[in-house]
Amino acid sequence: MASINPAYRVDCHNTQNTLAMTASGHYLAMVFQPIPGKTITALEVRCIASTAGNVDFRLEGVDVGTYVPNGSLVATNTNVTAAVSANTWYSDSFTASYAVPSNATGCLAAVVRWVSGSATFNSRHAPGSSTPRIVENAGAVTQRAAIPSMTVLYSDGTRQPNTIPIQVYTTATFSSGSSPDEYGNVYTPDSNQKVVGIQMQLRIQTTGVVLYRIYDADLNVLTTDAECTFDDNQASSTSSVGLGHLIFKNPIYLIAGKTYYISAYSVSGSATSYYRLEFTSSARREHAFPLCYAVSRTNQTGAFTTDNTIVYGITPLIEMNYGLAKDGMTGGILG
Repeated sequence: MASINPAYRVDCHNTQNTLAMTASGHYLAMVFQPIPGKTITALEVRCIASTAGNVDFRLEGVDVGTYVPNGSLVATNTNVTAAVSANTWYSDSFTASYAVPSNATGCLAAVVRWVSGSATFNSRHAPGSSTPRIVENAGAVTQRAAIPSMTVLYSDGTRQPNTIPIQVYTTATFSSGSSPDEYGNVYTPDSNQKVVGIQMQLRIQTTGVVLYRIYDADLNVLTTDAECTFDDNQASSTSSVGLGHLIFKNPIYLIAGKTYYISAYSVSGSATSYYRLEFTSSARREHAFPLCYAVSRTNQTGAFTTDNTIVYGITPLIEMNYGLAKDGMTGGILG
């Protein structure tokens, strides 16, 4: 079994950012293009800290020239005021829902506006794209091309595309003495795909050996050269999470609609931490990552334990000109 070292890019790690609102005029907003013909019913966002905080969840118009919220409700009562608490996910319905015209082409803003006290919210992930975009005002207006942590809910149960409504953004650390000692994701591709390697969003704490594998639905091993020796001296930081790439000698071909497992097993030593994205429901996880969710087990024995509200940062690297890769899976869990 060949040992292949991935490329470490600790400076390129993904992060989740927050915004603290403490005074009049402060707000957090997602500027987005609504889906024509659908009805927006609620804003969804996570408050991570609050001191007697009260906010107004709003659906507003957007200034055409600056692409910031214009402060006016898009329609009567497309808002709701709420007292917010720390570490709480909010999915608050507006007093009145909003039916997006079938010919709509412009943007709207889902806005959390300060009312009283103090409140801090998850705002965005980085890197991201230009649509939707996040606008932050904690004394000055800042526009950010990023993947929003907030979203809007439509009456049919769907959410705004290109948003990742995460409840908890953390890491899972394990080594050869852990239980479980193998983590990963169940993965069901929506097209035939040629997998050339695995991308890990991880933090290397100690030197050790990790075995990366792709299994079929019957847990037959499809990879033959995916053992990796991690050396903490190779990482520019042992406290930051970065990107690691493990390239296979021989590609793996996946079939659309079939079930596969992609995992990392700690053979010896190797205290490593992987991104762990937790959602409050499988529906929110499926909105962001419809093709995968978390699995784990101990000593490579028996069936995997699954959790369809979690995604780990252990994902396939897909050759784009072979099959159509979707939903962030080519470059990792966040793009």
